[in-house]
Amino acid sequence: MHPKPHTTRTAKRTDETVAPSPRLVALRCLAAVFACASLAAPAAAQRDDDVPDSAKVMSAWVVNFARFSEWPGSKFEHGKSPIIIGVLGRDDVGTALVGLGNDVAVGDRPVRVRPLAPPDLAGLDGEERLKARARFREELRRCHVLYVARSEAAASNSILSSVAGAQVLTVSSIKDFAAAGGMLNLEVRNNKVAFDANVEEINASGVTVSSKVLRLARIQKTEK
Repeated sequence: MHPKPHTTRTAKRTDETVAPSPRLVALRCLAAVFACASLAAPAAAQRDDDVPDSAKVMSAWVVNFARFSEWPGSKFEHGKSPIIIGVLGRDDVGTALVGLGNDVAVGDRPVRVRPLAPPDLAGLDGEERLKARARFREELRRCHVLYVARSEAAASNSILSSVAGAQVLTVSSIKDFAAAGGMLNLEVRNNKVAFDANVEEINASGVTVSSKVLRLARIQKTEK
């Protein structure tokens, strides 16, 4: 008997690749934009060693929510009026946002970060209290983005009522903020910054948030 000739099997090679879907490409591009912004946008905030990294990243997301949103023209006095990000109360994200100063722009519009605080009503009579509350309400309603810090958790429902109908994008890291009627709710999830979006509240607000942003969110509804 003659031995069988030795044969070597080689794996079949193919140069064919599967192109990612347009949706996946868009999400990757947007995620890259946000990742870069989280490193670059809050440069001033990053110099504060007392602010946790997660808060710095969240502050970048707040700025980029503004970058990927649109407001009715009536929300601005003129074509180059600033986008106002109000920071109501105190927490690490708010500290990082305030640390940005006025070094950020969205297109042709500068971004102005304004620290806000509820009025001190001590020593005011009834009429003065009403006037102070009215001024505070108008301050909130002038914002384009309102970040509600964790110090204001107990008053969040009242705050949301104050800005209803004023085309204000509401953002917070307060637990269950989106379920309570807030629009964008930042949190740390699996060691990464993520967010919930209450699309119904966003649509009702008059603010248009890019669908590319909303695809990155976990969708939440207001709990009645």
